[in-house]
Formats: sequence, structure tokens, C-alpha cells
Amino acid sequence: MSEAGDESETVPLMLGPGMSWAFAGTVMASSAAAFSLGAGVPAFVATGLGVAMVVLAARAAHVRRSLVPLYFAAQSALAVGILVLGEGRGVLVVMPLVSQLAVVASRRTVVLYATAGAAVFAGAFGPHAASVAMVLGQLAAFLAAALFTIVFTDVALRERRARTESERLAAALEQAQSRIAELAVADERVRLAGEIHDGLGHALTAARMQIEGAAAVLDRDPARAKEALGKASRLVRDGLADVRHSVRALRSDGEEATLEARLRRLVHETPDELDVDLALHGERRALLPSEEHALFRVAQEALTNVGRHARATRVTVTLDCRARETVLEVVDDGRADNAVVFGVGLTGMQERLARFNGSLAVDREHRGGVRVRAVLPARATAGEPR
Repeated sequence: MSEAGDESETVPLMLGPGMSWAFAGTVMASSAAAFSLGAGVPAFVATGLGVAMVVLAARAAHVRRSLVPLYFAAQSALAVGILVLGEGRGVLVVMPLVSQLAVVASRRTVVLYATAGAAVFAGAFGPHAASVAMVLGQLAAFLAAALFTIVFTDVALRERRARTESERLAAALEQAQSRIAELAVADERVRLAGEIHDGLGHALTAARMQIEGAAAVLDRDPARAKEALGKASRLVRDGLADVRHSVRALRSDGEEATLEARLRRLVHETPDELDVDLALHGERRALLPSEEHALFRVAQEALTNVGRHARATRVTVTLDCRARETVLEVVDDGRADNAVVFGVGLTGMQERLARFNGSLAVDREHRGGVRVRAVLPARATAGEPR
């Protein structure tokens, strides 16, 4: 049953074409029942009243809530006229109105209306009935029909609401899917940007340091300068390969080597001016390729930041595989005034780790330098994160 609402709100009195046809058929059949008394004036007047009810219902299929009482008053008057002219025949003329009232009013109001309809029917039919038992029997039939009409209308209302809700949910789901697709594209762009920044940025920074080192020793130690230039060339090639892989949305080196092997190669490619130690602790546990890649990028970005900003001479990279988590730490002995700023690189580290419920901490060491600590908790490895 509908609840009271804004008086200016338009409410439906017909739930669809089916209800409209049922209304018209029932009303016309009920009004035509007056012809059982003979084809006189009362019968034709009753039929005219039935036509008026159908026309009014058609024009008021949707009506402002403030006009609903006026509508039912007019329709009820027409229905009473049909009942009186037909001497109680065509009692079903009240049922379409009961059904309409069930659409817009409370259950209590509908029951009171049906009871009033029963009283009008008894008043119109009683004087012409053969016995009281016949009146009571017709009243029982009337009330049963009214109950059926109320229940049937309630079921139709629930089905209509369910269909409307389904359509709303389908539209909301379509919008959500569209939004998810947009977010997926944006997320992939951010991921690729991070890949390019972490991979190419590290490669170019390390290559620059190798070239600067080669230039510094070129005159006094050509062999060492040549070795540094060779490392720089290899770093540039690796950076270009990393970019190609990133653009193709593939994990760079993700399936070519273990995390430990990639860390060893990363340490080996570090410029000679920076002394880097790699420490591996604990028994290696299974990680997703994407988890290993995230930890590798953290180490890569941390070393890149050390080379750019820290003025450090020594760095320790530690990979500690524990039962409940995997911890990667990069600690340098850089200058004491080296500020910790969350730029693109550190933000990218956080975003990578957040995909796996991991965390990143960057702290100042009490003797100078910075400690970068990445933690990945143990997790089910049945599938990739979104």
C-alpha cells in the first residue's frame, strides 16, 4: 500500500494497460447487469454511469495526490447510482475502485472503503432479496471478492516495485561498471607512469653517475673510465627495454629472475663511488611475481634517491623473509640535512605496496642518512590483486 506524500505529487491509479482493461470490462459488465430488470430507462442510465466511470478513470490514470479524494468521491457516487438502478445487481462495479484505492491508500483505508461498499450493496439489494439469507450470502461473496482484489493488487504492486528496483539497480550497475572501467584505465596509467619513472629514472640516474665517474678518471685511469662507460651503456639499454615493457603493460623482468637475483644485479650496477651491501635473511617464501616486482621497485627507487640526493658513501639493502611478512630495508649514511620528501618516487612506492596491503616507512637515522622500510604481509597467492 502507498503512503501519504507530497500533495502536489502525481500518483498512478492504474498499474498498466492490463488494469485499465480490467477496470473498463468490470464496470461495463456491472452496469449492463441492470438490463436483467428490463430494457428500461434505469438500465440505460446505469450503462451511461458505467461509461462515465470508464472515461473518468482513463482521464485520471495519473492524478495529483490532492485530487485523489475528489476522484474517489466522484467514482463512488457513480458506482452507488449503478447499484441502486440495478437493485444491487452488478455489485462487482465496486471492485475496480477497491483495487485503485489499494494503490494509493493505506490498508486500513481500503478495508473501510470495502466495508462501506458492502453496506451500500446491502442497502440496494436487501429490499429486493427473497430472504435475509440471500442478502448475507451475497454480502459474503462481496467481501470475498473485495479481499481477493486487495491481495491481488498488493501482489501486483510488489511486482511493479520489484521491477522498478531491478531497473534502477541495473542502471546503477551499468554506471558502476562504466566508472570501474574509467578507474581501471586511470589506475593502469598511474601504474605505467610509475613503471617508467622507476625503471627509466633509475637507469638514467645510474648511467649519469657512471658517465660522471668516467669523466673524472678518464685522464688518469682510462681502463676504469671505459668500464664505467660500459656500465652506463648497459644501463641505458636496460632502461629502454624497461620502457618498452611498460608501454606494453608487461612486468619488466617479472618472470625472468627471482627477487634475490634482481637485487644482486641492481647492487652490481651501482656506481663504484657508492658502496652497497646486500643482506638476505630468512627462508624465502612464495610471493606473487607482482609482489616481488613491487619490492624490487622500492629498492630501485630508494637507491636512485640515494644517488641523487643523499651524498652517501655506503648503503645497506636488506631482504628479510619472515613467517608473517617480508621486509625490505634500504639504509644509507647520507648527509644529516637530507630532507625526506614524498615526491613521485616515494608516492609510487606507497601505491605499489598498498595494492598488497603493504606499508612504507621512511625515517631519519640518528646519525644521519635515511632508512626506507617496505613491509608486505603474508597473503594468499592464488591470484593477482586487481
